Amino acid sequence: MPVSVVIVDDEPMVIESIRWGVDFEALHAKVCAAFTDSREALEYIRENPVDIVITDINMPPFSGLVLCSRILELGSGTQLIIISGYADFSYAQKCIEYGALGYCLKPIDYDDLTACVKKAVGNINNGNGMAVQEFIEALYEGNKQALRGYLDEEHINETFYIAVSVSKGPVFCCYSQNIGLNEYLYLSNEPIPALDEEWLAGNPDIFGVSRSAEMVSCKELQQKACQLVYNSYQFFFYQKEKEFTENTVYDSQVMQKARAFFACPDELEHLLLDGAGMNHIRMAADLYNLALQYMDEESCLYSYNQIVYRFKNFRGLAAYIVKELRRENEQETEYESGNRKFLELIKFVNANYSQDISAQSLAEKLNLNPCYISQLFKKETGTTFVKYLTELRISRAKELMLKTDMSVNEIGEACGFHDYFYFIKIFKKFTGKAPTVFRQER
Repeated sequence: MPVSVVIVDDEPMVIESIRWGVDFEALHAKVCAAFTDSREALEYIRENPVDIVITDINMPPFSGLVLCSRILELGSGTQLIIISGYADFSYAQKCIEYGALGYCLKPIDYDDLTACVKKAVGNINNGNGMAVQEFIEALYEGNKQALRGYLDEEHINETFYIAVSVSKGPVFCCYSQNIGLNEYLYLSNEPIPALDEEWLAGNPDIFGVSRSAEMVSCKELQQKACQLVYNSYQFFFYQKEKEFTENTVYDSQVMQKARAFFACPDELEHLLLDGAGMNHIRMAADLYNLALQYMDEESCLYSYNQIVYRFKNFRGLAAYIVKELRRENEQETEYESGNRKFLELIKFVNANYSQDISAQSLAEKLNLNPCYISQLFKKETGTTFVKYLTELRISRAKELMLKTDMSVNEIGEACGFHDYFYFIKIFKKFTGKAPTVFRQER
């Protein structure tokens, strides 16, 4: 039975162009209805469960984002694809928050839209993505039995080849699995061929890739996949390269030397920009976290992609750290009595925990020093700002798991965890159980 599709756009010509531009039949899908009015579309979807909805953002009487949020409330597992004329990251980010699988710009690239529909069909055939979630949890937990069962379903042999890419979508022509924000793991019974160098260099959506030269077993999968992730992120250090064949190594001695130079920013700058032994993304993340810790600030860093998005490359990260350390070492900050300010802080955090907030963003919002916020939280609560915020979010997540039918991914988003993979890790750290296991046992 074909997957059911509904198209919603206030321009009839766009609806017709989607009908003709995407070969739904080849994807085992069928357009069962189309609407130019979002309210009529919602009424239809409430009465007729639909697998996929392709919707515009800007239309009457309410927007496509509102439509998506109301569809999510139905708990039907509908896959959402949004098309829009707004090439603004904030719109794309908002679409992700509302559970959209894909975000396509107008004029529509039908290859991109076809890829989104194909992915949605795949999710539906996999039980609305539940098998995917279970695979990710098994990979992070090192659950070899669960991994082997999943790989058997995908007809992956006892030993196989793997690759990893940091990219905006899959790049190798073999079985792939999204394992993190812009991170893809590939599994193949045959050697995974190298990508064409010229094509790779000219593709802005591919940042870094790394392939295993030897076959691996299920027992080795977690370790080998982690190493390939580290390898792929070397583009953060070497902008002119995209494919990495050598294993990057975490150099503890370099990290110790860098930490010793926090009180001497000029020496640290020389060490970092010299680049000696600094080509491992976890070293970059640890350096950032340790520097903030030295300045009595806290980090809300939850993915390597986040540090790449913020700093673009290692030189940008190094410049930021050196600048902040110079400011820390040269200035003495006078702090006022904190009781009134703390009440203002705690009220804001409790009301906005679902948003992307940090000590730095709070400082900008409330016109305070980030160091002051960290010290004030520690003084008034006996715990750190990050721990307080995380415990608040996890408490709310546990409540939603027990009292609602929202998916684990939706709960994570609603509680401020905008990276599903990080949510899995942190939830297990605080509760001792993966989210799906916690829900099943209750």
